[in-house]
Amino acid sequence: MSMQIGRKIAHGIAALVAGLALAEAVFYIRDDGAFPHVAFYRADAALNARLAPHASQRIAFGGNPTTTITTNCLEHVPQRPA
Repeated sequence: MSMQIGRKIAHGIAALVAGLALAEAVFYIRDDGAFPHVAFYRADAALNARLAPHASQRIAFGGNPTTTITTNCLEHVPQRPA
């Protein structure tokens, strides 16, 4: 009996993984490999988050065409209030 339960669980997990992979592939094709939000932040003590240097990402949102955004190595250094 336990072998049957184990197989059913394994089958369910395999079906879930296959479904997620299929959904990811469909969205990748639909969105031309783009993501609708900037997703290359890194932790920062002063700002909580800042853009990662030398990062690149394809982005599209609001029905606009896909474009690539890239950051350079220059970093914004916040000035502390006097």
